[in-house]
Amino acid sequence: MAWGLLKSVAVGGTATAAAGGGIAASSMISSNSKKEPSPITKSSSSMEEVSPAQESLPTPKPTCVIYEGDEPTSTGNTRVFKKLLKKFKDKEEFYAEFSSRPPHPDASATKNEISNACDSEGKNSNGNVYVWYGKLPNQNKKTWIYSQSMQQDWLNKNIDKSATTTE
Repeated sequence: MAWGLLKSVAVGGTATAAAGGGIAASSMISSNSKKEPSPITKSSSSMEEVSPAQESLPTPKPTCVIYEGDEPTSTGNTRVFKKLLKKFKDKEEFYAEFSSRPPHPDASATKNEISNACDSEGKNSNGNVYVWYGKLPNQNKKTWIYSQSMQQDWLNKNIDKSATTTE
């Protein structure tokens, strides 16, 4: 019986210690998991400040690419270009060409109209302006013509653009 008592005390003690250790470990885990994560707060010192150098950077002007199309043909009630003849990388390049061909008597108004089209998204197509050199109704001489109704995405239409792809 002494042997049985000793055995039971030894095994029981180990079991109790194991159980006690398990309880201790369990209480440690559960007490750690009950803690709420502390909220992250921003302090005023963590705010990014803009340096004077960043403030003074000029905003880049949007580029305005001007395309010369052939004289539009009418399809029903709409006019369409069949071909884009030339690409001008910016207004200055276009104005050099503009001056080299005889313009309409009111050339300054036409230039202003094209310049305004470059600056206004509603009067161009994704920064592209489409013009042509042709005759106005009841006129015998050719001139540069801008028409707001022709400001469509001609680059993505099925027309001949081969002259505009070479740089």
